[in-house]
Amino acid sequence: DSLVEGETGSATVQVTTTPDGRFVLDVVTVYRDFTMDGVHYVNGTETITNEGGNAGPVTWHSNLIVTDTDGDLVGSRITSPGGFTVTVLNAFVGEIAYAGYMTSVIDGETYHPPVPTR
Repeated sequence: DSLVEGETGSATVQVTTTPDGRFVLDVVTVYRDFTMDGVHYVNGTETITNEGGNAGPVTWHSNLIVTDTDGDLVGSRITSPGGFTVTVLNAFVGEIAYAGYMTSVIDGETYHPPVPTR
């Protein structure tokens, strides 16, 4: 585990690699009132899992909220209960597939990943 220091709060990051250290298998981050600017505070968890080494599917599990100094919600990122998975089907032509969803909201604007091209 490593601790990322912000202005206040904490972000604890745990990275798991293959035994030989060549590939990252997952990254788990826990935010507790974490801020770098003293204005926006992040709370929640995010996990990214690499299921296939260098070319396998990658899955995000996110449940993050961002509040301002008054405690008002200004942002979030959530994924479906099974996570949001991106799988490269054919790297040569940029063919990818998504499973689940990821939604990010920043200052009232909603963002989704781009539609896969085929």
